[in-house]
Amino acid sequence: MMPHEDQYWVGQWIDALDIRSPEQLRNAINDGATLKLARDLASGAELPDHELQLAAAERARDERPTRDDVLVAARPFDLSGLMNCPHEECLRASINTLFARCWHYFDTMIVEGAPPGHFAFELDRNSPSRGVRWTLEQHGLVYLYLRESGALPHLEFRPKPSSWCTNHYAQAARVVGLAPMLEEARRGELHQRLAREATIDIELAKPNWL
Repeated sequence: MMPHEDQYWVGQWIDALDIRSPEQLRNAINDGATLKLARDLASGAELPDHELQLAAAERARDERPTRDDVLVAARPFDLSGLMNCPHEECLRASINTLFARCWHYFDTMIVEGAPPGHFAFELDRNSPSRGVRWTLEQHGLVYLYLRESGALPHLEFRPKPSSWCTNHYAQAARVVGLAPMLEEARRGELHQRLAREATIDIELAKPNWL
């Protein structure tokens, strides 16, 4: 099995070009040939359509043993930049928070990193926009930081499936082993427990509210 970091298309791109510094990264982002390599790697990492996602998830469920030492990071902490600031400083802060809170309990944390579908589409243009180049640079800087800090072996990069509509979420839930949550009685019990036991804690961790 590949090391976790070898499954991440940004990491594959950086390692293939032997990028070791922010300056080398910026030079690569301004080079058309190296951007084409990034586009090809992002395209290869894209998730297929929903039906193929379901088939792949079903195979994975049957082939992989259940693991209780793995945490799937929520969107604000999965390094995608989709629900928080995509600047490398903020992405670094989110991963530091994730490690500080969870490393004591989990050996591996699943994150997404730069969403491959978005980048494959944008990099496929003849002249990718400055915004796309900038965002790719931020994710590249984060990867260099993770590699230097020794955090990479504890992260597993996986593209997250897109949202499921109301017509297909039940099918998806059955495939990934969440079928019991579809039972009306179970849902009602869960709603009651959430209303009775759930708490919401809000704290200011400058400059963000958590």
